[in-house]
This record gives sequence, C-alpha cells and structure tokens, in this order.
Amino acid sequence: MRWLIGSGARGMSFENAGSRVNRGRVADQILEDLRAQILTRALPPGEKLPSERELADHYGVSAPTIREAIRVLTAMGLVDTRTGSGSVVTAQVDKLIGISIASLIKFEHMAPQDVFGVLGALYLHAAELAVRNASDAEIGSLRRAAEQTIEVESVEQITASLKRYFATLAEISHNPLLITICGFITEVQLGMAAEQSGAKV
Repeated sequence: MRWLIGSGARGMSFENAGSRVNRGRVADQILEDLRAQILTRALPPGEKLPSERELADHYGVSAPTIREAIRVLTAMGLVDTRTGSGSVVTAQVDKLIGISIASLIKFEHMAPQDVFGVLGALYLHAAELAVRNASDAEIGSLRRAAEQTIEVESVEQITASLKRYFATLAEISHNPLLITICGFITEVQLGMAAEQSGAKV
C-alpha cells in the first residue's frame, strides 16, 4: 500500500513511519495531513486509505479520532466511506474547484456582469501571457477560434464557439492555474447568460 507522510516525513512509507501528531485538536491535524496528501495526489483517486486501526496506530491516536477526520473528509467529497469496505479517495480536484466557484457566485448573488468583469481581468492576463509564451501555431489557432465566433447563427452555436475561443486563449497562456480558473468561470458565465436568454449551454 502506498502511503506518504505529509507532515515532516515526506516520502516515508506508512509501514516504516512512526509518526505522531501533537496533542490538541489532533483530528484537525490528521485531517489536514490526509487532505494535503489527497490534493497533491500522494493519495490519488481510487486509492484505498489504510484501515482505521492502521491510521490510529500510525498517528498514535484513538479510533474515534480517526473516524472524526474521515467523516470530515467524506463530507468534503474527498473520500467515499462505505461500511465494510473502508474509505477510498474519490476527489476530483477540478470538479471540486468548479463546484466551489459556482457555489460562491450563487451564494453572493453575483450578477452576470460581475462575473464577466472578473473574467475580463483574467483573460487580459491570459492575453499578456500568450503574447510572451504562445507559438505562431498557437496564435493561429486563436485566430481561427475567433473567426468561428462570427460564423454562427443560433445562441447555442455562439455559446459553443465562445467556449472554444476562451479555452484556446487560456491554453496558449501556458499557465495551468489560469487555464483551470478561466475554464470554470467561463462555464458559469455562459451558463448564466444562456439562462437569461432561455437557451441551453
């Protein structure tokens, strides 16, 4: 079983590590250690977590403390826990980011123009990066994507062509974080615009 210790013993195997957490809110410390390993893919999707007993021995805590940390990870959507079969990492980080962004926009009652303003700033930065980092071929792909946005007739076609254009612009910036964030916010923005027009994204 693969197991990497995230707190002060990176790269150590689970079997050989005698890690102990500091007293206090030990469940929070264990939660943070496991969460960090999941988000860095030290524990990738599909990986089965050690049993509660193994984790308790590893961290030097009681089984209920481990159970509390696992319960929170499950609530976060990072693991799936089933009686009799243990806990399995289920986190899809991209999906979690998308859900978080969409939830924030809805919770704050943001209007389409608010979201578009944020997108404008992000894509301005993407364009600046593209000028520095994109190849001639990539600039050509952006030009073709732009041309396709004026060759459409229906709202659905416009939405699809705009997605391609903005995705291309983000990709040729060669900034992974910008690509991810722009993708999700663009999806939300176009969804809000389509909802107002009564069209489907």
